[in-house]
Amino acid sequence: MKTTRRSELLGLLPSVYARDDEAQGVLGRFLLAFEDVLTHGYRRDHRGRARRSDSDAIGETVAGIEQLIDRLPRFFDPRTTPHRPQEPRADFLAWIFSELGLEWYDDLEEPELRRLLAQAVGELFPLRGTAEGIRRYLQLVAYADEVRIEENRWPTNMQIGRASTIGRDSLLSDRGTKPRAHCFLVHVSLRWDRIRRYCDSEAGRATTTGEFRRVLARRVHQILRRERPAHTLSLTRIRVTSMQLGCGSTIGLDSVLA
Repeated sequence: MKTTRRSELLGLLPSVYARDDEAQGVLGRFLLAFEDVLTHGYRRDHRGRARRSDSDAIGETVAGIEQLIDRLPRFFDPRTTPHRPQEPRADFLAWIFSELGLEWYDDLEEPELRRLLAQAVGELFPLRGTAEGIRRYLQLVAYADEVRIEENRWPTNMQIGRASTIGRDSLLSDRGTKPRAHCFLVHVSLRWDRIRRYCDSEAGRATTTGEFRRVLARRVHQILRRERPAHTLSLTRIRVTSMQLGCGSTIGLDSVLA
């Protein structure tokens, strides 16, 4: 003999609804549909028709609303939020990046993106506009091995606020620096091994090492413009560490010996 499942929602109703067994049967069966949607979930067959969660119907299992609410925190946790590149509308990791105003970098692997998100919320946002914040940000997203910042310094041969032409009446050189308020120099050492590893990977196979170095250089400048205080000026000096001659570099074309 088949037993009729009793709705758990009956226990949440006023006692007046529990006086009549027949009323309980009718009302209990009526509430079962809402109970599956709200609590236990249900199954949906290939035609989209709903079935009870404990039925043998073949199809997709749809979680109940309470189950979805219980899972809600994992969607906002950088470690567990779903990342589905093939389904942009279900990619919560990319959505959180856009909501927080963070730049999405296609060349970073998923663990690095999650680490960037976790550190941005917990560490980088409070340090925004500071030398330490800029240093940590560059190390996370610009393949930087070392970032050194000289505050209140500026190249001796470079003037600010005056028209100049490189090679005619101005010169960029390493001959020294001078004190200058609201200015700072950023020395960035890019990791050659990581650059080569990305260019050799599936995602970066169409990118040469020279092109990717230029991409990283533009990224460093964009980060500085976005992260530095609005009243300051910065100058960046970028070098690639552990670079080997003959591996993606040509003297005089995309590399300089200095």
